Amino acid sequence: MVKLTDIAQRANVSVGTVSHVLGGKGDQRRISKATQEKVLQIAAELNYQPNVFAKRLRDRHSVPVFTLFYKPGLSATFLGEMVKGIQKVQLETAHSFEVMVQPYVSEEFQWAKTALGSTSGNGVIMCNTTIEESRELESMSLRAPVVFFNRYSPKYSSVYSDFSKVGAQTARLFFEKGYRNVALVGTGQNISNHVMREKGFLATCAKLGMSARLWTGEPKGDSASYGYRLTREILQSGAVPEGIFYSADEFAMGGIRACRELGVSLPEAIGMMGYGSSHFNEYLTPSLSSVGFPISNMIQDCVNLLLDKYYNNSQECKSIRFQADFTFRESFRPD
Repeated sequence: MVKLTDIAQRANVSVGTVSHVLGGKGDQRRISKATQEKVLQIAAELNYQPNVFAKRLRDRHSVPVFTLFYKPGLSATFLGEMVKGIQKVQLETAHSFEVMVQPYVSEEFQWAKTALGSTSGNGVIMCNTTIEESRELESMSLRAPVVFFNRYSPKYSSVYSDFSKVGAQTARLFFEKGYRNVALVGTGQNISNHVMREKGFLATCAKLGMSARLWTGEPKGDSASYGYRLTREILQSGAVPEGIFYSADEFAMGGIRACRELGVSLPEAIGMMGYGSSHFNEYLTPSLSSVGFPISNMIQDCVNLLLDKYYNNSQECKSIRFQADFTFRESFRPD
């Protein structure tokens, strides 16, 4: 992403001069025509795109503007569920607000951190941060109120699940249904909630005397293809488990396809449990049992926490924890 500093260095002028020229105030600030043309030419060569988020924050009036720093998750429906939750708050609350989505990936975290440190917006929601990224953010003194989505923070407000407990509960469920040899298809990502959920599952399996193995791979393509590849590896490994827990329900969608191709019946030969709340789960064949991940409800609480901070000047650091919600369908052994 091209920044004003990049243009300033190329043009050998100050960042302020670049800002005035690109903002159409070159003549007003008595910047020479030659300098203005030079700045505009370099901006075009570098394909500079204005930061509409920063501009919107500067131009806001009485309506609070919240920024969602969004790192793409494991599910293709993830962002859509968040938008549904935000819209629900807009329809039900008496307060007006806007939410702007700022996508980024881990490789751009230093840029995101700089943007967070300089923003004077009304609030920020951080989504899908890694363990290292979360620690860095907690070491900073940010000007805007912050809420972490799906990750607990001792410093900032947060809306999250007890990830370790979710993993442990899922392991006990497999045990209670008679599964003794299970596989866990993990994400392979160092995101705190993923790691804690997977550790909770594996540790509880060990305590219960179950055989459990973690399977991960290099993410390539979409989540369903990732689950498909790993499930085929599991089934062709020579040590086929009785049950598989998938760290994302879209992994399990690929897993169901792999089982069908290799002639493995569900749930007679293998039981499957996914993690997530995709509305597609009940339409698969067989329909997928899952541990619920109420994205829409959780983002609603994130927005409401920021609204409370804005309209009521709340300084309290609040944490809201969601409990695991299991939905049983055809892919898991019945009672």
